[in-house]
Amino acid sequence: MIRIGICEDEDRQARMIEQITERAVFQRTEYKIVRYSSGEQVVQDIENGSFGLDLLLLDINMRKLSGLDTADYIRRHAMDVDIIFVTVSGKYVYQGYQYKAFSYLLKGEMEQTLKEALNRYLDEWEQVDACLEVPVKGMLLKLPISKIFYLESNTRKITVHMSGEDVEFYGKLDEMEEMLSEAGFFRCHRSYLFNGKYLERIRRESVVINKVEIPMSRKYYEKFKEEGRFFTEAQKKSLTEGRE
Repeated sequence: MIRIGICEDEDRQARMIEQITERAVFQRTEYKIVRYSSGEQVVQDIENGSFGLDLLLLDINMRKLSGLDTADYIRRHAMDVDIIFVTVSGKYVYQGYQYKAFSYLLKGEMEQTLKEALNRYLDEWEQVDACLEVPVKGMLLKLPISKIFYLESNTRKITVHMSGEDVEFYGKLDEMEEMLSEAGFFRCHRSYLFNGKYLERIRRESVVINKVEIPMSRKYYEKFKEEGRFFTEAQKKSLTEGRE
């Protein structure tokens, strides 16, 4: 599933962009579209930890926080999202690409150029991001592995916690561990498997993944300690000296 955000403070323009976007992606993949009416709403979602987009269609000329200022905030906070700027003028094109924009589009040419840009983006997105395929309601749903924070098992049901939403399906965590170990996922508990790239802190009884604390069992803590995995040099020294 691809998650696309539209940040546009004029409702008519936002509806038009959403309609073009839906027509472009409908035949190619599952999708979710999130609408923002201001850059401040984007910032708020980032601060709340609920900003989980793959692509943001971002207007530049907004009344309060401009699109360029919004992009600056996104990049300073290292959010992993691609940006397509949409605007009425080409005068900000150079500044737009300073923020690693995927494309820069003029609103007067939107009907054709947005469709082309989205198809180019989907071509790259399908090739680059490896996906975990899980059975949901009789269908195989593709979840981008890079967007998964951690997996939680409860009896036979697994919940995939990821940016933007959680996905539930029936399966075994042992099988998920085998499939995801080479992608940088680690078991910390019989019921939890986490993505190492989102690890923020490791403790004796828990790990913090993307601001969420999940349990760490003694078995896996001892394994990580023995391997020295995830510990800073100061922590390793402390462990060696018995001052854990």
